[in-house]
Amino acid sequence: MAATKKAAGSKAKGSGGKKKSGRCWPGYEPTPGKKPGTKGSCKPKS
Repeated sequence: MAATKKAAGSKAKGSGGKKKSGRCWPGYEPTPGKKPGTKGSCKPKS
């Protein structure tokens, strides 16, 4: 069980920082000047 948990955690970590828009939901883009993961860090694409 521990191996599965570890693999899932590392997979989620690895996919986060490589793409610029990877931190936002589909249809959203990063907001300039906001830290990733904070409220208002993504906005709907215009």
